[in-house]
Amino acid sequence: DRGACSAAVTWTAPSSSDNCAIATLTTSHEPGSIFDVGTTTVTYSTTDIHGNGSSASFDVTVTDDEDPSINDLPASMSQTNDPGACSAAVTWTAPTSSDNCAVASLTTSHEPGSVFDVGTTTVTYSTTDIHGNGSSASFDVTVTDDEDPSINDLPASMSQTNDPGACSAAVTWAAPTSSDNCAIATLTTSHEPGSTFDVGTTTVTYLTTDIYGNLASGSFDVTVTDDEAPSLVPSADITADADAGTCLTTVTIPAPLIDDNCGTASLTNDQSGTDDASGDYYYGTTTIVWTLTDIHGNSTTALQLVTITVPQVDCNANGNPDVCDIYEGSSTDCDGNGVPDECDLDANGNGVPDACDPQFKRGDSNSDLAIDLADGIFILYALYLNGPQPPCADAADANDDSGVDISDVIYILGWQFQGGPPPPAPGLDCGVDMTFDDGLDCLGDTGCP
Repeated sequence: DRGACSAAVTWTAPSSSDNCAIATLTTSHEPGSIFDVGTTTVTYSTTDIHGNGSSASFDVTVTDDEDPSINDLPASMSQTNDPGACSAAVTWTAPTSSDNCAVASLTTSHEPGSVFDVGTTTVTYSTTDIHGNGSSASFDVTVTDDEDPSINDLPASMSQTNDPGACSAAVTWAAPTSSDNCAIATLTTSHEPGSTFDVGTTTVTYLTTDIYGNLASGSFDVTVTDDEAPSLVPSADITADADAGTCLTTVTIPAPLIDDNCGTASLTNDQSGTDDASGDYYYGTTTIVWTLTDIHGNSTTALQLVTITVPQVDCNANGNPDVCDIYEGSSTDCDGNGVPDECDLDANGNGVPDACDPQFKRGDSNSDLAIDLADGIFILYALYLNGPQPPCADAADANDDSGVDISDVIYILGWQFQGGPPPPAPGLDCGVDMTFDDGLDCLGDTGCP
């Protein structure tokens, strides 16, 4: 019977007969009796009224066909791996087994607390009863790998100068390795050791994945600096003559030859502040300082000489050629003869070359280059009749007494009509005033060249 280790068994009870009469009919088990699993003999006994008796029997066999049961089986479960392991120790409450008769054994494929590899493992419990009936039940234990792989010995960020002549550098390092609690699937990198890196900072990234898809990355910076100075070669030194009558000339300066491993940013010179040094250059030697700077701030300087030559006459012995004294204005050249005035003839000692002093004829008050009565009359008109003033007071001062008055008229008349002395220097010919400090001037036209 279900849930019992027995069964209620019924049958049609037998009867008894005798030639005389039956006294008794007895049985060991009545129909409907409960019989344990196994074989039980049911015996019927009968006697007649005269004491004769007989018996007969049959067997009742109850079989146990009911399987045992497994109780409180855990549900399937999931757990992450133990740190550093590709597995996990998993525990649960062990189920029990029961049976309508009795349990003979309860076994399992894995005990609680067993270590399970990453993946899904089926845990099976099996039980048998004392009559050989059996059953089994199972649940899944899933261990997931949630641990990322690691990148080992990742290099620190590094810096390196450029390779000579290149705007880059080949950089090498010891490649890192990768490890995982289970197993590595891939280890890739954005740049292999020995790769060429441009000037600047580049990030090198390593990426690793394990066999279960977990990933990790690591990176470091490679900085390549440009420490190479640019190349600067000016043209040859230049020598040129100054323009005639000056102390300078315009010089066209060829552009220097420039180059750099990365690129140039600016070319300047200390003369113009630009990349063109052409312009006016003065007597002597000028040193042009060229400066070339590349795009990363490295610079190179180079020198170029420009020499301007002039005639070396130095009449005033001041250490500077006369042509430069005149051009620069430290000396004057009133007559334009290329000689400083201080070196020209100055007979009257007035500090002005004679060639630049005004020339006149003494007594020629009206500047007609003739010394006669008309000059006396011109002076009288100027003195007494509000006539025009003499163009050159020095010329009107016929007696050279540092004044223009009636005595000059008398002097001219005496010379012309009474045999008096001729006018003092410069006299009857055009010349300079030898008494320049008499307070008179000669600013107008004297008629003299």
